[in-house]
Amino acid sequence: MSDLKKNWVGEKMDISNQERSVLKKIIASRRSIFPKQFTGDTIPDQIIAELLDLAHMAPNHKNTMPWRYFVYSGKSLRALLDFKKEFYLKKTPADMVKKTKLQAFEDRKEQASHIIAIVNHKNESVNLLKWEELAAVSCSVQNICLSLHSYGIGGYWSTGNLAGSQEIRDYLNLSDNEEFMGFLYLGVPVAGAAEVNREPIGNRVKWMNK
Repeated sequence: MSDLKKNWVGEKMDISNQERSVLKKIIASRRSIFPKQFTGDTIPDQIIAELLDLAHMAPNHKNTMPWRYFVYSGKSLRALLDFKKEFYLKKTPADMVKKTKLQAFEDRKEQASHIIAIVNHKNESVNLLKWEELAAVSCSVQNICLSLHSYGIGGYWSTGNLAGSQEIRDYLNLSDNEEFMGFLYLGVPVAGAAEVNREPIGNRVKWMNK
């Protein structure tokens, strides 16, 4: 290791080899765990608050912090799922309605501990491209997703057909500069959830060093 790298790793970052190994393991173990894989156990609100504190540490241009989170549990969670079920029935032709889909809305009331609505709040007083704010919110959600496994929590980021609808805007009472970006379902996972499977990164990288 060069002296420059030694100084950067040892002094600037103050991170040990063991800590880097843990970080790599956390990133590699991140995976989507779906509500049907939840036990139905309740996650303490304090843990959810800790996850949101970590979400709040995400990078964002000009410190706009565009993420907004609406946390649903208990009665509000069940009411949200009833709303989603009604929206599905409203937007789906009668002959296309699936009983399994309707049952899934009911099952999630017992499976999920919390559902978090993710919103991008664009700061209109700052001249930023829209994608910069969306990227910041995505980084914020990723902070949560990377943290879940260490807490023994499962999570699934879902958009669904509510995305872009006026109905969800009204339900969340969003302003004109706010945009719904999906729901994060959180719960305690059953044992044996699937591991992440990725092809080699080299298939998606071009090294421009010549």
